[in-house]
Amino acid sequence: MSSDGLDNFAVGTETVQNLGGLWAVGESIMPLSRGQSMTSIWGIGYDVAENGYRCFMVASTSSHFWKGMVTLSEDGNTMTLDFLGPSSDGENGTANYRDVIEFLDDNHRILTWFGETSSGFFKKLMKVHYYRV
Repeated sequence: MSSDGLDNFAVGTETVQNLGGLWAVGESIMPLSRGQSMTSIWGIGYDVAENGYRCFMVASTSSHFWKGMVTLSEDGNTMTLDFLGPSSDGENGTANYRDVIEFLDDNHRILTWFGETSSGFFKKLMKVHYYRV
């Protein structure tokens, strides 16, 4: 996994497994500055009771439990994950966040992370390329 957003580059690892045919569950580890790293655990699956895809994510750098709704494009190549999380602009309260995952082929996908600004527009915060090795 590598990041090409905001003039940074990092290499990390991610493992993904199928959990009972209901969930894709992953663990990602990415280095941060000053020798630290971030670990995140995430899952995406279909919720029969809600009749739709749902997702969650927890990370070692945040106490927030991220949960959201997932929309799949008609061609199945793009997933959009919408979350509500803590505001990142120094204000108290919450903000909307969006992950867009593009599946380019079986070995390469791109995740672009957006945060909603106070004016209501989504700003790109990070872009990550994932490669199967």
